[in-house]
Amino acid sequence: MKKKGERFPSPRSNPTPRLSRVSDRTRYIYRFRKDSMQNQQVSKTLNLLDNRRNMTEVRTSALKEAVESQHGGTATFVQSVPIREEHEGSVVWDGTVAVFDLTGHPTAKRAYAWSYELPDGKRRFFAVLHMPPIIGPREAVRAAIVAEQRAK
Repeated sequence: MKKKGERFPSPRSNPTPRLSRVSDRTRYIYRFRKDSMQNQQVSKTLNLLDNRRNMTEVRTSALKEAVESQHGGTATFVQSVPIREEHEGSVVWDGTVAVFDLTGHPTAKRAYAWSYELPDGKRRFFAVLHMPPIIGPREAVRAAIVAEQRAK
């Protein structure tokens, strides 16, 4: 117990402050556990990111070739858009869609392209034109998913 007039040592005079009260000790233990839990969460997140990095991403030049070979015209890369599509609470598709401006095509001025790796190691390429009802990359992914399901 602290006697009247007694002072706690200042942090400057004592580089490792002593835990003199139960509440200080409890706070320290809580802080340690909280930091430990945060570190575990960070490591889990980093592991997920590492796994995602290990997935082979395809170059935009390969997607450009897919757009030009499937639909004709000349494709110019504009941007990449991350898309995560869910259905009834489960992830159906999670990836990046490349957006291309399209010149020389009779009807469409824009195209969306992406690919994914099949279980046998080959890649499946998708190239979808920007024509109603396809008005963006999310709708392009949805249309491809629906078309793929109908084909099965």
